[in-house]
Amino acid sequence: MKENVFIFGHKNPDTDSVCSAIAYANLKNAIDPTYQYIPIIIGDINKETEFVLKQVDLQKPMYYKHLKPQILDMIFEAPKVVTESASIMETLDKITNDYGRVLPVIGSHNHLIGVVSISDILPLYMSGWFIEIET
Repeated sequence: MKENVFIFGHKNPDTDSVCSAIAYANLKNAIDPTYQYIPIIIGDINKETEFVLKQVDLQKPMYYKHLKPQILDMIFEAPKVVTESASIMETLDKITNDYGRVLPVIGSHNHLIGVVSISDILPLYMSGWFIEIET
């Protein structure tokens, strides 16, 4: 199944933006089989645009209220976690070598028991206590 790509003009669309979105979506569908390009409108079309679409026997594109990004639009990876029995050195290594500076800490039944950040570990490291523990 192809992923959808929405083509649109501007908010409160006029005739040129609606027709351009329709034409561009048709062109992209003809030359790029990777995606399904779909013309949409963001806002109601005016009478002139309705008239033009009717004259060339085209349906009004799908209506979208807005295209504001939402959490469901984000792509999530499986989170990197540490267990409560992980060493401080292992945790520090995961924090510094992976994206982000915070790791979830999970308990014995894979439930969240807290988070650990580099700012939690750094004072231990700087105080020398960390070196004594790890050696």
